Amino acid sequence: MRDLLSLNRGTLMHVIALQAPAREDDDHLKDLDFIPTGIAGRDFARRQMAAAPWNEAVDTGMSIVVHR
Repeated sequence: MRDLLSLNRGTLMHVIALQAPAREDDDHLKDLDFIPTGIAGRDFARRQMAAAPWNEAVDTGMSIVVHR
């Protein structure tokens, strides 16, 4: 986060947290799950991107906005 803040030159950065939903067999070593139908969480990521939260009004004094 400090590295991101150091990049601020009067711009507003949007960060989108794309966390795939937990699966029943997940443990502390969770990584990308490649399943027969693709990558687990792909539909979740697509919904987050389609929502386009970066278009929402935000406090103009912010440098970084994290969307969850």
